[in-house]
Amino acid sequence: MPVIAARTSPSGSRWGITALMLICLFFAAYALIRAQMADATYSAIVGCNACFYKPALAHDLTLLAAILGYLTLLISIKSRLIRVLLVVPILILLTLLLADLAVFKLLSQRLMIADLFKYRHEFDAISVIARKSFSLTHMVGAVTLLLGFIIIGIGVWRNAALPRAIAFVGLAIAILIASGAGLARNQFPGYVHADAYQNWVELNLSQQMNAPYSSEFLNQQKTLAAPAPICTTGQGKARSVILVLVESLSSYHSDNYAAKASFVPKLDALARQHGTWFENFYANGFTTDGGMIAALGGRTPIPGFNRYSSMDAFTGFADPALGFAKAANDSGLLSAFFTTGTLSFVDKQSWLKQMQFSHFEGSEAPFYADKPRALFNAADDSQLFARFNQWRSNEISANQAFAAALLTVGTHQPFLIRETGAHDEAQAFAKLDSSLVDFYQSLANSGFFEKGILLITGDHRAMTPMRSEEVARYSESAFARVPMFVFGASDLPKGALPQLAQQLDIPISLRDLVSPRQNCRAAHQGLIFRTPAVAATQVLHARGMPRDQIDLYTADASYALKLAGNSSRWVTKTPSNGAQIAADIHLDRAAREPNSGDFLATIIGLYSGKPTPEQE
Repeated sequence: MPVIAARTSPSGSRWGITALMLICLFFAAYALIRAQMADATYSAIVGCNACFYKPALAHDLTLLAAILGYLTLLISIKSRLIRVLLVVPILILLTLLLADLAVFKLLSQRLMIADLFKYRHEFDAISVIARKSFSLTHMVGAVTLLLGFIIIGIGVWRNAALPRAIAFVGLAIAILIASGAGLARNQFPGYVHADAYQNWVELNLSQQMNAPYSSEFLNQQKTLAAPAPICTTGQGKARSVILVLVESLSSYHSDNYAAKASFVPKLDALARQHGTWFENFYANGFTTDGGMIAALGGRTPIPGFNRYSSMDAFTGFADPALGFAKAANDSGLLSAFFTTGTLSFVDKQSWLKQMQFSHFEGSEAPFYADKPRALFNAADDSQLFARFNQWRSNEISANQAFAAALLTVGTHQPFLIRETGAHDEAQAFAKLDSSLVDFYQSLANSGFFEKGILLITGDHRAMTPMRSEEVARYSESAFARVPMFVFGASDLPKGALPQLAQQLDIPISLRDLVSPRQNCRAAHQGLIFRTPAVAATQVLHARGMPRDQIDLYTADASYALKLAGNSSRWVTKTPSNGAQIAADIHLDRAAREPNSGDFLATIIGLYSGKPTPEQE
């Protein structure tokens, strides 16, 4: 296509300056709003006075300086076609920055490019959240922004090349902004996710977990042998076990843990009266699928290659050998999984089948056909417990022992209250609190606890800002802490137990409880149903941000490993067995197939005529 020559009229130059000013205005407004949101969200929680405003603004102004320099050069180009082509990435970037604000408003999390691919299947659920979360004012703002983009497009098209003097002034301003921002970039508070203040581009570029390993590096890791497994004879007790994985249940929700004021006072009181709780219990991941991989799959959810640019959450974790269902099945227990959410989300259905659950169901179950639905097409948590009780009473024999996992949905962010459309974390957990205690009472009334055990824990820590009470009690490990309550015939002493424990211990503990045979576990795993409970020696936790960091927790210390291919390294002091722990992680990742099913591959399939996984 021939290059189109630009006109050189003064009005064209004014159009170009207008476009330049509009883009800078949009970006400056974004930076100010994000700095205010970050500060309002985090400062009061970590106990500092406006200590997030300056670092957040500084990081965004660095990006503004780069954009200003880019645009000044862009609008100095004479060719209209080239100018229009080069402005498109800036408009896309501005759109993504606004989406970043929306995600932060809803989830107190930043927008990662990989998440756009992961959650594209749940467009309907996301659109419901957006409709219920954003007001008419937000819609007017979006329309205004669209009009601004149209003006920018016209301006870039009609612009004649900027005069050289104006171009130099623009570049000089960009350099001054970058210099000023650079002076403030290192002023940031501690005890907080880096995504609170990093700009969106550096946040997405900083993730290095997909850097490859060389064969030489992996061969060196193979020389660092893992400790031999520990094998013990199982207890062979006739027990049924119910595991309730509560969406986002965190230590700051319970005053048996770190809450200033309990979000679940009925559950806390019930635990103090009838139960046991592990004071030092950890989630092994930061998402629901990570919690399922650990608590139901018996594997640490260390992210594989391409994990966060993939729609496949469970790739590489489909071996049932270490899982919850296999432990039950091998001892004659019926294994089952229940949730009110859709099983198609991140393809839970395929994974549950691979993990050999005898029975599994989600929102499509006939029981929920006439029930009101909310996020993820899910009925209320109270209906989940009602459905499980129906299954236990009517669909299995009275003397059939079982191991069942129940995954709740109602306390998923943004803590949407179905009846009112409000976003209220306290109210969402209050509903859950009542449902859990009612469920406990229904089990007690049926005689379940004579030979049954109920476990209640969180699937991961909530994706909310760290709270001062968590930091005060747990320091760095607060990122991974979740409650763990035990009721019924566990033979554990009542009250608080200090042993280090984790989701990863649940499947092997189930096997140890119900199997009379010899069972082997990794040297670092614990057994929660022994009396006394056998403590884990270490916990690995896949960090939510930065996502290329793996946390290691022991009873008295915290460590962090950065995943960066051959350059992977401990970014804290190295634990005494750090080389062997890192080797296990690297070899595990290298042995698993890379995640696939990314958005780009799907688009290529559509245009090539190759069927996508959904079409096959």
